[in-house]
Amino acid sequence: MTSVALNILKVKCPKCGRESIIQVDETIIEEARSNPLGMAGVVEIHGDHALIIYIDRNGNERGMRIYSLLKKDVTKPYTEFTISPKELEKMRNVAGFILHLKKLGIMIKGYTGPMHDSYKAAKENAVLEIDFKEDIPYKTIKHWTQMVVEAINTSYSDNPKDYLNAIKILDVMLEERPFIYANKVFWLVTNASTLTMKTKLPEKLLLKNYRPSIIYERYEVPFINHIIELPQEKVDVLINTENPQIMFSRAEAVLSLYRRGIIDVVIE
Repeated sequence: MTSVALNILKVKCPKCGRESIIQVDETIIEEARSNPLGMAGVVEIHGDHALIIYIDRNGNERGMRIYSLLKKDVTKPYTEFTISPKELEKMRNVAGFILHLKKLGIMIKGYTGPMHDSYKAAKENAVLEIDFKEDIPYKTIKHWTQMVVEAINTSYSDNPKDYLNAIKILDVMLEERPFIYANKVFWLVTNASTLTMKTKLPEKLLLKNYRPSIIYERYEVPFINHIIELPQEKVDVLINTENPQIMFSRAEAVLSLYRRGIIDVVIE
């Protein structure tokens, strides 16, 4: 069935000046509705760079971002990044992985040895092949890896560290029971370097004065206090830590503050 355009946008690339017509259909709107920030991304390839146009759930443009398409190997149709084996040695469950981001032309891989009996999860633009150090129940692997791939499928970061952080979190979350909200946290983590947190003055003062238990008893108090003292900060800087479980908790806290209108999270 042919998709019907709900809105038509005319955009101009700020780098090369190329003009494009974006037909916003129901697929784009649905992606925006399911996104934690209420936005979907459309990628336009312009030679040595790509333009990402962000569209909200009403079909309107919410900003643009440019990233480079420089390739490390001209014989391959993608940019390849290899993660140091030392990063994999720190993980408890993951022995190796290959992540292919089709729409961004990026492949990220890392392993401590040959990959055997790896599990493969795919969702349109994202393919994750992953191997484990120990036997893990198939149902657990399926739920968590599919959740990660679904989050990555609508991610637009070109920073390998964002995706490595998601794998680090997956590594420890494999020991927990899956829960649906985790996919929103994974999305924030895989886009962290493209996002900026901005505090809202009246709202953060109310939070500071009333200290609601739903925030202060669930998340790190020093982390919450740190956020409300800042005018703005990059999300990857905010959630950065060597402990994947703490990183997950911090990302979850950022989303919680965003949902309650205490902060704004914007793409920059």
